[in-house]
Amino acid sequence: MAAEPRPHHRSESFYSRGQQHWLVGQQSSSYPLPMSQASHAALLEGALKLPPDDRLALATELLHSVEGPDDPEWAQAWSAEIARRIQELDEGKVETIPWPELRAQLRARFAFK
Repeated sequence: MAAEPRPHHRSESFYSRGQQHWLVGQQSSSYPLPMSQASHAALLEGALKLPPDDRLALATELLHSVEGPDDPEWAQAWSAEIARRIQELDEGKVETIPWPELRAQLRARFAFK
């Protein structure tokens, strides 16, 4: 049986998924690094070392931490918008743009000058 991670304070940045645990901004220690000692760059460096699925899960958790509680009206409005867009695709009213082409358009449009 895997050992549970030690309790941590609110000031520590700790990410847990299932039985696997990671420390964002981890140094050589196996304990979480207090946020007051971690720089943005160190946190990012640690996060970028995670596998893609774990980075996505971490990003989702970070986003949820600043979004606040779910708004039922917002969720209902987005569900209706998603249904409308799917219907437009199914009916052939709109065309999709392949990701490589869209990415190139966005990079050209928003390139730093």
